[in-house]
Amino acid sequence: MNHRLNLRFEQLERATNQLLAQVELLGERASTSPGPGQWSAVQVVHHLLVSETGINQYIDKKLAQTEDLEEAGVGAFCGPPCCECSCACLFCASPPLPSSKD
Repeated sequence: MNHRLNLRFEQLERATNQLLAQVELLGERASTSPGPGQWSAVQVVHHLLVSETGINQYIDKKLAQTEDLEEAGVGAFCGPPCCECSCACLFCASPPLPSSKD
């Protein structure tokens, strides 16, 4: 996984743990709405966790799709790596490699 992305996930994990610890410190007050039409701390945390779960599922889906993508560009056309292929295509600067029969 991308190192910067991994650092962001670790940061998110730390923030989530801090939030849960703060809500736990509220005790019974965590379930009490501060006023009419306002969410309690527990409701807010529940909403955040449900949203995060959906986001994580979306990211997992997108990451799985990128693994199925074929290589693109000249290397995909000529074969990896292009400079060692024997196709002598217009993209290849080197001449065809001698065959093993030569």
